[in-house]
Amino acid sequence: MPEEFADRCGRLLADLQRSVREQFAVEPTDDGCRIITPYLFPDNDPIEILVRPIGEGGRVRLSDMGETLGLLFLQGVDLRGKSKQEWHLATALRRLDLANEGQELVVEAPIRELGDALTRIVEGAKALSYLVYTARARTGPEFRREVARWMRDEGIEHTNDVAFPGFSGRIWTVDFVKERPDATPILLQALHSETRGYAYRLAEHTALMWVEIARVRETERITLLDDTVEEPVWEEPLPLLRRYSSRVASWQTKEELLDILV
Repeated sequence: MPEEFADRCGRLLADLQRSVREQFAVEPTDDGCRIITPYLFPDNDPIEILVRPIGEGGRVRLSDMGETLGLLFLQGVDLRGKSKQEWHLATALRRLDLANEGQELVVEAPIRELGDALTRIVEGAKALSYLVYTARARTGPEFRREVARWMRDEGIEHTNDVAFPGFSGRIWTVDFVKERPDATPILLQALHSETRGYAYRLAEHTALMWVEIARVRETERITLLDDTVEEPVWEEPLPLLRRYSSRVASWQTKEELLDILV
């Protein structure tokens, strides 16, 4: 290689190193430091890595502080069971030699290999965060299945898809029913909509069902709304639901229902 060209490459490398170094920031923490990288999550938040020393052996532990998998959870990406997204997660962890500890991406390395460890964990965060684009809108049946799974996990005994006769003779199907020996049964209807128009039609259907059932049998009638969709689709039908439901609850605050369901 000609000496002039080698010198030019050396200067190029020095400029590149300086440019890359200036794009990173490091802030001290109580027990280590936080590296703010120039790389971004899909929501435009920077990827930040926490670095902590491990003992006295010159090793460090790097963590994404749970930001990557937390982002996927909030976007509705299914990482449970044998989903395609879970396969991508396992493959990325194996390929980059990372660990998932308590929903944090983690890697440990000698401090002399900090650069390599940082590159791997940032690459893992970038690769996995793009799974948000595989998330699809939840459907009504999927929301009801999620509600059923939550009720099972909380130990709430219930029956699914129970037929109730209404005052007019029409048979209505209630999503979940919890019988109580010394009190009226609890009826729970789980509603999901991606649009305002369909949300209002669901609300009208549910309100009519509650009216008809109430005229035949005394019950506790709960309407549970999926409020995880981006649009505030329940704003307009909410007064109608509150008028004819014993209680209207939101999925994101579902724990408030435990006082009467458990």
